[in-house]
Amino acid sequence: DLRPGHDRARAAGVRSGAAFPLHIYGRPVGVLSIGASEVGFFDQIEVRLLAELAGDISYALEKVEQEALRYQAEEALRAERDRLETVTRHVGLGLAVFSRDHRTLWANQVMQDIFGGAVGKTCNEIFGLRAETEDDCIVKEAFTTGAPRLERELVGRSANGERIWSQIIASPLRGSGGEVATV
Repeated sequence: DLRPGHDRARAAGVRSGAAFPLHIYGRPVGVLSIGASEVGFFDQIEVRLLAELAGDISYALEKVEQEALRYQAEEALRAERDRLETVTRHVGLGLAVFSRDHRTLWANQVMQDIFGGAVGKTCNEIFGLRAETEDDCIVKEAFTTGAPRLERELVGRSANGERIWSQIIASPLRGSGGEVATV
């Protein structure tokens, strides 16, 4: 029953009105309602312009909603990253992800603490090996063979130069097409 609203508008001096739906992704969310004190105030040009304005407002509302959804997704991603960082820190093992060129894309804090600044370094650089090439690197072997799990023991150097025994386990991470994306 719109009569109470009409009665209030009439009491306020409104003699003409125009209403345009506002949509977000095609679903109605509100109305742009405009009143005028003159009878017959809204002609075709004004109606067309106000309809465009309602479309512009709808577009702006969609962008606001998109931004809110993006912000929520970023917050969820941050929370998930923080959980992953906490888990990988407290597991007590050095963990790293390597690219095809055998460089570290990511390393947990344990790995960083033991081997120092691991991100960006190659397999041999991280473990303090003096080999000129990465040919003997387990990361290269994991990319080449695609084996689900490779293990190797080696004695390398920690960040402070001490000899350190390491058990290395390499497991390929596959992309959506099944190819080895990272190790």
